[in-house]
Amino acid sequence: MKKRQSVRRGISDDYFNEFERRSVAIILATAFCTAGAVLFATRGQQGSTRPAAVALSLLAAALIGLLMANLAVRLHRRINVPMQRKMAYTDFLTGLNNRTAFELDFRRLRNAQAADARVSIVVFDLNSLKQVNDIFGHAWGDRYIRWAAQTVQGGFADLGEVYRIGGDEFAMICVGPPHAKIAGRIEAVLSEATLQRGSADKTDSPTRFFDIAYGLASYDASRHRKLSEVFEEADGNMYRMKSRMKGGL
Repeated sequence: MKKRQSVRRGISDDYFNEFERRSVAIILATAFCTAGAVLFATRGQQGSTRPAAVALSLLAAALIGLLMANLAVRLHRRINVPMQRKMAYTDFLTGLNNRTAFELDFRRLRNAQAADARVSIVVFDLNSLKQVNDIFGHAWGDRYIRWAAQTVQGGFADLGEVYRIGGDEFAMICVGPPHAKIAGRIEAVLSEATLQRGSADKTDSPTRFFDIAYGLASYDASRHRKLSEVFEEADGNMYRMKSRMKGGL
């Protein structure tokens, strides 16, 4: 999590302001030097400057200036655009991929051959967030969400991409790992998290409320016509588990 945040804040607005000021200074200095050099080289025999030489010097300065400006803009974009892209696809509270990133990745997979890629989708829903907010306040609610995000990211990052797709909802897209391996990992990670919750039961930590429902589904050509049906199945499995946790049917 910290690594994502440090990358996001690694290049500040002050840096870009300074970069732009220096770029302008370099462009102006280069233009004046070029104009002076051309004028000096094209002076007449009596020391008078020919009109054609003046025009040529101004044209050369303008071309150099345009080239330098183009170079500055390209360098600025090369640094700035990846950062903006990362910001657009990152959830600021948790550092995970956000809903936009999920939709884009899902669309790419939907357009590919899901059967060949062996795609699985997991949907997680964090329970008791309202209870944590009511008892401890929203600042602790945010800490509860971040702790859940760290649990999911730390436990499953090697299996696929993890996303925060809603206030208390997370998702994971796995390409390659078999269904049984994913299911086994989920049980192991959530069991460990439950043990940590047990050690916090007598404290004022919101982690003592930690409870998460999940649904897992893997693409099966015999049952799924399109990838969206895999997500719907995973989402349905998650809500059925959530209902059981609450004592529903």
